[in-house]
Amino acid sequence: MSGPPRCGTSCATGAGSATTTCPTVRAPAGAHRSRAARDPLGQPRQVFTGFTTERVRTGEASIFVRHGGSGEPVLLLHGHPRTSATWHRVAPRLVDAGFFVVCPDLRGYGRSRGPEAVPDHSAHSKRAVARDMLTVMRQLVFSTISTVHESVYCRDRGEDQRSDHCADP
Repeated sequence: MSGPPRCGTSCATGAGSATTTCPTVRAPAGAHRSRAARDPLGQPRQVFTGFTTERVRTGEASIFVRHGGSGEPVLLLHGHPRTSATWHRVAPRLVDAGFFVVCPDLRGYGRSRGPEAVPDHSAHSKRAVARDMLTVMRQLVFSTISTVHESVYCRDRGEDQRSDHCADP
């Protein structure tokens, strides 16, 4: 896909001069990025406070997972090209509402790792990702789950992953 770089690519790395503007937010390059990582007093923003982080091995992948709370489990799936950090504002609210919240980085994203790519792309298919999520939830001792995925808000792969999970229990 061609066109101007999106926020988080060249503008976030500081490429260009101070007069370069981010085509997404029309601000000086990187300015919005640094504000997003700091609180109003300029201190680093704390996210996922009270959540546990761990790695779940699924056989062919190593999935980075953040989880917290207690009660009914909710699995929050990020979209492309995001990570579990997408849910940093939603997850604590769900915990406060009485849910056990699971926020994984899908295979190949963030701190998760998957197998080497293969010609038919099956190693990183939606079906493979759905199997990873089923393994994650089973290792966290849950047999039934509710999923929340970004496709509720924007185009995403989450809907297909949820459907694959339902199709292949």
